[in-house]
Amino acid sequence: MQMRVNVVPFAIPGKSEVALAIVVGLRQPAAARTAKVTETVALSVNAYDAKGQPKGVKRENATLVLKPGPDDEVRYEVLTRLDLKPGTYQLRLAAYSASLARVGSIHYDLDVPDFTKNPVSLSGVLISATPAMAAAPRDVFAGIAPIVPTTQREFEGNQSTAFMRVYQGKSKLEDVQMRVRLIDV
Repeated sequence: MQMRVNVVPFAIPGKSEVALAIVVGLRQPAAARTAKVTETVALSVNAYDAKGQPKGVKRENATLVLKPGPDDEVRYEVLTRLDLKPGTYQLRLAAYSASLARVGSIHYDLDVPDFTKNPVSLSGVLISATPAMAAAPRDVFAGIAPIVPTTQREFEGNQSTAFMRVYQGKSKLEDVQMRVRLIDV
């Protein structure tokens, strides 16, 4: 199973933990070219600190109805959230495909920021695409983002939306000016 992952941190108001929006993109051969396939995926996310000590675990089961593309593959995404304290981590992700009876895995290193320390800070950026890839569970980020994100990064003929949050530390709230520039490859 081919996998890619995107992890974006968001502050949780009133808590010391940070919410990680985790999107795992999966690609696998389709059993039949034209038939829709029901896929059940078991996703496991394990977080380890810089010393290799376990600091968090998340399990997510997702069932999706998939239609193979012209290349006889199905592409889909599994979404999950894991809350961690600020620090340096390695995420070890594994996904089990019930239809293939196969497991894929990927590791992801990240620094979880402390959004309360700086006068102004930004979350990471989530990107969505229309039309969207099959994804489940679609509402897992409802409390932190108004979009269903994707790991997709090529948008020929698709509309894409980027979303991030601006945080102000413990100081008085002020207007924030932003300048955004999009650059292609």
